[in-house]
Amino acid sequence: MSRTFNILSIIIALALLLTACAAPTEEPTEAAPVEPEAPVEPTEPEGDAIFFSTQFSPVEEQEKFRAILQEEGFDFTASEEGPLLDLVIAGAQTGQGEVDVVGALHGSYPPLAEEDAMMNMSDRAEDLMADRDFAPAFL
Repeated sequence: MSRTFNILSIIIALALLLTACAAPTEEPTEAAPVEPEAPVEPTEPEGDAIFFSTQFSPVEEQEKFRAILQEEGFDFTASEEGPLLDLVIAGAQTGQGEVDVVGALHGSYPPLAEEDAMMNMSDRAEDLMADRDFAPAFL
């Protein structure tokens, strides 16, 4: 039995060695260069506000959300988190920010707060609370 095991081990080792040392049968092809993702530019708004969001990225969600916003004449642009943060921070640093509303997850806001890129809207919320109810968790 040990002789059979030794012969089988040698055959497997030789097969692995021949496979590893064999010349490739095809010329390797070069992979197409990966194009860097272009920064997201704000679209020309249909209304008065430019809304960028990391949410509603799938096409189906974008269509449904745009239909809701178009009733009031607004549009939005879906964006990845990195380009969105870069756009808002650059706008705050130059004083020429074009984004009016940011929709993102809670982890996206600390970098914007550190750069003082967000406007405190608590006074506006207090004015609106006179005739509306807002969930305290969202304020």
